[in-house]
Amino acid sequence: MLEDAIKELSGQDKEVSQHVDMKLNVDAYLNEELIEEDRLRLELYRRLSLCESTGEVYEISAEIEDRFGRLDRVTKQFIDVIVMKVLARQKGISKVSSYGENVFIEFIEEGRERVVLKSPSKDDDDIIATAMGYLKG
Repeated sequence: MLEDAIKELSGQDKEVSQHVDMKLNVDAYLNEELIEEDRLRLELYRRLSLCESTGEVYEISAEIEDRFGRLDRVTKQFIDVIVMKVLARQKGISKVSSYGENVFIEFIEEGRERVVLKSPSKDDDDIIATAMGYLKG
C-alpha cells in the first residue's frame, strides 16, 4: 500500500511492474534511530520501492550505510525484504508470506502449486534466510 501511495503521489503509473505481496512476520523497516529525519526516511522508502534490480537495492543500502553508519538489524532486514521482492517479481511470484516456521510462495501463473518451505525456527533471520534461499536458487 505504501508503494502504491508513493507512486500515486509522485504521478507514476501503477502498472510499471507487477505487485508482489510480502506478508512476512518479521521486523523490517528503516529505523528512525538510524535515519532520524522523516523526510529522508520517506525518500529512501520511495527510492527502494521503485527498484527494478537487486543491484539498485544494494546501491541504496551502501548509500544509507555511508550516510548514516552501519545498518542495524531491522534496517538490514528491510533491505533483505526489498531484495526478495525484486527477486520474486523476476520469478513470477505474486506472494511471499510466513506463519510460524512456514514460508509460503505463491505464483502469478494459474495452476502452479504454492510452495511451502520450512524454516529452522520462527526467528526473523531464519524466515528471511529460508525465503531468500528459495528466491536466489
